Amino acid sequence: MPSQAKLSHAIYQKRREALLADPSLSREDRAWMRSRVQFNAGKFLQSIPMTQKFQCSSLVFKIMLQSQMDRKISGTEGIKQCALCGGHRDSSFKTARHPLTTCKKGKRVIAHDKLRDIIHKMYQELGIGAEKEVRGLFSQLTSDGDHRTADVLVPPSATEGEFHWALDVTITAPTNKTNLERHSDTRALAAATRVHNKKLEIFRRQLEAAGPAGLQFEKKPLAFEATGAMGKETQEWWKGVVKLATERQRHHVQEQQTWTANGFSSYYLQLISMTLARTHAESVVSWIGRSQQPGEADGFHSRGTINV
Repeated sequence: MPSQAKLSHAIYQKRREALLADPSLSREDRAWMRSRVQFNAGKFLQSIPMTQKFQCSSLVFKIMLQSQMDRKISGTEGIKQCALCGGHRDSSFKTARHPLTTCKKGKRVIAHDKLRDIIHKMYQELGIGAEKEVRGLFSQLTSDGDHRTADVLVPPSATEGEFHWALDVTITAPTNKTNLERHSDTRALAAATRVHNKKLEIFRRQLEAAGPAGLQFEKKPLAFEATGAMGKETQEWWKGVVKLATERQRHHVQEQQTWTANGFSSYYLQLISMTLARTHAESVVSWIGRSQQPGEADGFHSRGTINV
């Protein structure tokens, strides 16, 4: 007898296609909706707040749900101008996607750093001597005059090859202009594929610049979309991580688990999803509070903690 999930798959798939075909959807809304049904997007909905890593305030959780369901975000109604970049109201304000996409002063690096830290700790959990923020891999300098870093450097013992992997975490919104030009509204994970290929193209140029000596590592971009969806190449990387966990018999994590996050794979998939969704929601709360007109912010915070 097939499982309930398998039996209901065709129903969900048909409903998904009907929703995506809605002619009233904007390209941005369709791109977001398509992204949030991809692998690991919305995985946080399966988490149970039994530990601090899966907990958040009621206001933040409300915004996480509204964002996942592509609903208008409470508190954005009166915002006419972004307090961070000075941009004027457009369609991205009502969904609070502005600080995650077009805002040049949005705090997107926070989500990046938190995700990098999770991946680093995950490898440590597997007993692998991965390093974080490794400098000196490239001869090129950043605009700050510093050597470029690898988010996480994984040793060959865990890569099944002769080179280290320099993992490069990147998060992109499927609704931004560049990704829409690549048809992220009609092609699943087009946004993640674009940034993945862009990272690899940069690495190819760096490899050419290194000359005959080459580089003693292989670049591995880990592309995520702002919904939490893993890019196709990132999913392949994840399969390799799960294989490592199986080979090393790390079926459980050392930290306290929950009823639904009761194994290595379920724990880290939920943690990655929860961290991205929560961090983005927290940045939205901050953006709304700073961008609202005087006298509106207190009402926003009080409304957000009722009837979540």
